[in-house]
Order: sequence, then structure tokens, then C-alpha cells
Amino acid sequence: MIEIVVYGQPAPQGSKRLVGKVMLESSKKVQPWRQDVKQAVLSQYNGLPIESAVDIGIEFRFQRPKGHFNGKGGLRPKAPEHLISRSHG
Repeated sequence: MIEIVVYGQPAPQGSKRLVGKVMLESSKKVQPWRQDVKQAVLSQYNGLPIESAVDIGIEFRFQRPKGHFNGKGGLRPKAPEHLISRSHG
């Protein structure tokens, strides 16, 4: 198993628009996120290129929204215990 950790703010793919012969991203956040992913892979994986089918599991971890906390910084009773979203492809 290969595990790669990427720090940064994930950005949705979003839509694109064609200007002349150039495809432009509508989201200004997607390019920095792609760079974060690329740098993480290049710095953490030093094996041979993978040239076959792969099974990928993805785990996203986000900061809690401010609404999950009370005025003293503790978790509100109705806040979920964990905020983990998992995707398995």
C-alpha cells in the first residue's frame, strides 16, 4: 500500500470555459490544489511509475466549522464526534 498525505484546502474541479484555443478553469482554487497534490506525490513517492490498474482510497479531513463550537471553544453537544469523509474508487 502507498500512502500519500496532501496538506492544503481541497478544491472542486468546477467548470471550464474556452477562450480561443485555451481552456480556463472557473475556480481560482483548483490550480493551487493540483500543485499541492503534485508536490506531495513527488516528495512522498519514489517508486517506479505505476502502469496498471490501481485501487484508490481517499480520506479527506477538514477543520470543523465555527458553528460546532460554543463560546468557550468546546464542542457543542449536537456537533458530530468526527468529521471524516471517505471515498473509495
